[in-house]
Amino acid sequence: MNKKDYFRSYCAKQKDIPLFLTPAWMDLICGDNWDVLIEAKGENIHGFLIFPLNQKLGFKRILQPQLTPYSGVWINYPDGQKDLTKIAYEKKVLSSLIEHLPEFDELNLNLYPTFTNWLPFYWKEFKQTTRYTYKIFKGQNPEALKLQVKDSVRRELAKAERTLEVFESEDVKDLFDFKVRSFKEQDISFNLSYSFIKRCVDYCINAGMGQILYAKDEEGAVHAGVFLVWDRNCIYYLFGAADPEHKNSGALTYLLWNGIEMAQSQTKDFDFEGSMLEPVEQFFRNFGATQLPYHQILKRNSLLLKLKSALGK
Repeated sequence: MNKKDYFRSYCAKQKDIPLFLTPAWMDLICGDNWDVLIEAKGENIHGFLIFPLNQKLGFKRILQPQLTPYSGVWINYPDGQKDLTKIAYEKKVLSSLIEHLPEFDELNLNLYPTFTNWLPFYWKEFKQTTRYTYKIFKGQNPEALKLQVKDSVRRELAKAERTLEVFESEDVKDLFDFKVRSFKEQDISFNLSYSFIKRCVDYCINAGMGQILYAKDEEGAVHAGVFLVWDRNCIYYLFGAADPEHKNSGALTYLLWNGIEMAQSQTKDFDFEGSMLEPVEQFFRNFGATQLPYHQILKRNSLLLKLKSALGK
C-alpha cells in the first residue's frame, strides 16, 4: 500500500479530521498534485501535514489550494495530556514534519483555526500572519442567537422572511453568475472557472457533504445563493453571492441564517470561513459570531521570489 492509500485508509477511520484536511478534498481540488507527510510510530499516527504541489514558471510552490479556507497540519493528541506534555508533543511532531518537507521555492498555507502553536515553524525561519474567521458554536438556541445579532441583521431577516422563499438546488449556474457579476462591479476578476466550480459542487452534493441554497421572491426571481459544505463537526460557508439587482433584499443574510439554523439542528458549528476585507468582516461580525484567529505561514527560499516580494511591497 502506497503512502496516499495508507493515508486514505487512516482518514476513513477517523471522525474528527476537518473536511479540508482530508484526501478526498485534496483529490477534488488538486487532483494528483498534493502530498502528505506523516509522523507515526508503528500504526499510531501522531500527526500529518497535507499540502498541494504547484509548479509554475520553474518555481516549486506549496500554496493554499483554491476554494479551500484551511490546510496544513493535523495532530492526533493522546488522551489526558497536561499542557506541558501537549506542547512538547506538538514540538516533536511538527519539527519532524517540517524537517521532511520537500524542497520548495515558496510555501504559503492557512492553518486550521484549532492549530495554535506555530513556534516550530518560527524556529525554522517561517513567517506568520494572523488572519481571522467568525464562527457560531453548536449547542445554542436559534431564537436566543437572533437576539445577539445586530439590529440591522434582525430587520433584514424579518423583511426576507416575509418576501422570500429558500429552496435547495443542484444547479450552480445562477450562483456562479452572481459571483462573476458582483466581482465585475468591484472591477475584480473572478479567477475560478465555471467548470471547476461545477465539478466541486456536484461532487460535494453527490457525496452528501454540500448543498446549494437559493432565495427567490414571489415572482420566482432568484435574489442570492450560497454554497455550504460540512464535515462531522462544522458547516462552512464556502462562497455565496447576491444578484446585484437585488442586493438590498436581505437574501444573502437570510440564506446564511438558514445555514446557521441548519448547523444548530445538526449540533454543528457554523464557520463563516473568514475574510480580511473590511466590509465582509463587518457583515460576518454582525451575526454575533465569535472571532477566531488562525495562522498563515510563509517561507520563501527563492532569492528571486524574495526580491519580487520586496519590490512588490
